[in-house]
Amino acid sequence: MWSRLLRCRILMNTKCISIYNMAYRIISIILLVMGLFGCGKRLSSEIPPDKFAAIYIDLKLSKASVQNADSLMKTSDKEILNRMFKKHNVTPEQIRMTVDNYNKDVRKWKEFYEYVSKRLVELKKERTAEEKINPPPSSK
Repeated sequence: MWSRLLRCRILMNTKCISIYNMAYRIISIILLVMGLFGCGKRLSSEIPPDKFAAIYIDLKLSKASVQNADSLMKTSDKEILNRMFKKHNVTPEQIRMTVDNYNKDVRKWKEFYEYVSKRLVELKKERTAEEKINPPPSSK
């Protein structure tokens, strides 16, 4: 095929021009398809429900701890959010896309909050069991 293209380049007849047009179209289609699939991955990067719940729980717990120790730590909401994004390796755009997707279907929010409440109960049980094994030091 390449030798034919090389001969066509030298001769430049109408058959060769149609081969060039066909090759150009095929390459264009391949690049277009690759571009669409590449963009598709970025556009559909919704956060999985369990990871989204973990981010939500971490965010609420960290905000609660900062509010309790507000006089000791002056931490802004942006700093807390940036820490959560780094910790869970997500971007604000992914959070926004996930929330927008959940807003389209209220049942997703219901399932989300049910999962979060179950997870909080599990975390409390784990913490209670951990405190039984390793009780906090007494303040005597």
